[in-house]
Amino acid sequence: MNITAVDSFLMSYVLPQPLRLPFWGGERTILKRDAMLVRITTDTGLRGYAPGPAHERAQREIHQVIRPFLLGQDPRRFRDLAFRAEAETIKTYRALEIALMDATARYEGCPLSELTPATPAAAGPGCTRSPWPTRSWLKSWRSARDT
Repeated sequence: MNITAVDSFLMSYVLPQPLRLPFWGGERTILKRDAMLVRITTDTGLRGYAPGPAHERAQREIHQVIRPFLLGQDPRRFRDLAFRAEAETIKTYRALEIALMDATARYEGCPLSELTPATPAAAGPGCTRSPWPTRSWLKSWRSARDT
């Protein structure tokens, strides 16, 4: 399974009327809400989704730097991908990493939360490379725990 497409969608919604909220002893006025949705697609048709940073710089980073890196990669190997870039671009990559994990969870037929323990310590001794265990490791851990 290889990634064939990496897409990002910037969305903006103008509020019907300004929203005024208290903010650090003053007031903040919100005129619109912005959001980004990122999506990866694999050659099997499987897709993974995640929210992304809602600004144009992040969209440029995805299209110019992150997309070329991810095309052809197997999303199930998200733990092993060694993406290197400037700090701000790495922050944007982390959003795409969630989409990789979402695609992996869909492939495995499990909730995304099963790929991400609450803490690295929760992964236990069977997980040496990454705090995120594989589904097969989780099954063996659960059966050992329940006996």
